[in-house]
Amino acid sequence: MAIIELKEKIRKNFPMNQAKVLEEVVDLVDETVKVKDFNELKAIVRELAEAQKRTEQRVEELAEA
Repeated sequence: MAIIELKEKIRKNFPMNQAKVLEEVVDLVDETVKVKDFNELKAIVRELAEAQKRTEQRVEELAEA
């Protein structure tokens, strides 16, 4: 996947503050990436996505309360 496409996906799927951080990470990885490093990055992104889902659930619960 091209870096530009990856950044577009990040912008579409994460809040702005997280997207900015992830895009910075992508730029660093683009210069130094190895398969092992990339797999670690994917795990971090997965964790961030899960954290975002939990945050959205909590916000929804607060809104209902």
